Amino acid sequence: MKAQVSVVSVILISGIVISLVGASFMWGMPMVTKRTVVTEYTSAEAFIKKVNDVIIDIANTGAGSETLEIPVGSIKVTPEGVEDPDRNSISLDIITDQPMIFNASKIYLGGAGFEDVTSEVGVYGEASPGVITLSTATVSTGYGISLNIHYRELDTKTSPLKGYKIVLTTDSGGIETGAGKMTISFDKTYTSGTAQNGGPLVVTEIKVSI
Repeated sequence: MKAQVSVVSVILISGIVISLVGASFMWGMPMVTKRTVVTEYTSAEAFIKKVNDVIIDIANTGAGSETLEIPVGSIKVTPEGVEDPDRNSISLDIITDQPMIFNASKIYLGGAGFEDVTSEVGVYGEASPGVITLSTATVSTGYGISLNIHYRELDTKTSPLKGYKIVLTTDSGGIETGAGKMTISFDKTYTSGTAQNGGPLVVTEIKVSI
């Protein structure tokens, strides 16, 4: 219950902060600029949630491919197999003329379910593999907004113990960035290693091409 309340609080806080900051920067700014920033942000958030839905659907189906138009900004894919703090994640990065939130660090936006979203292991059947977060920073050309989906392991709590994980791959095997379009495709499913609960780990590889 404690974890559930904290996550609900974060969701509420993130919504309030976005609304307040969105309202505060309206003062003194041209209406066209205000609408453009809000439109870019809402378009980016809707898109990253769509990407998460597509990846999970393809992983669950065990087949398929879908190409999506990237509406704003650029996509960065950090596959599981690289040494990087953001490995096994996808981020959509945009630059705006005005800030939505100042210096935010990984505000939870959804996708995981009501449990500890900071954990690398969720409960299979209760949580989602994709955790969506928002980060912002001031950059030389404006204000940066990064929407990130990180994929983690989901483990069963009862016998037979087993773990499941979506693993992102790219055409090069390394970090890739791009704009325009992205294609999400099923690659393969196999058992590899041991899950955190001690059972076998079932890995589903999803290739993201930009």
